[in-house]
Amino acid sequence: MLQEFQASLPMGDRAADELLATYQTSHEFYREVEEREAFERYCQWYDRTARMHQDQMKRMQGELNILSWFQRKSR
Repeated sequence: MLQEFQASLPMGDRAADELLATYQTSHEFYREVEEREAFERYCQWYDRTARMHQDQMKRMQGELNILSWFQRKSR
């Protein structure tokens, strides 16, 4: 993308090169920040969901297993 901008500017213009380099660096920085924040949100969601499933499993283990009444054990 930087090369596209440089092609439209006069060659040898050091100020323009520095400006474009600064723009590209800040753009990459903000993209990295957004990706890390999205990953952090995903990790938090995953942690909440895992805890919820663990709590549900504990409750289910404490309940009566009605289906076992209808299953016959062969010996």
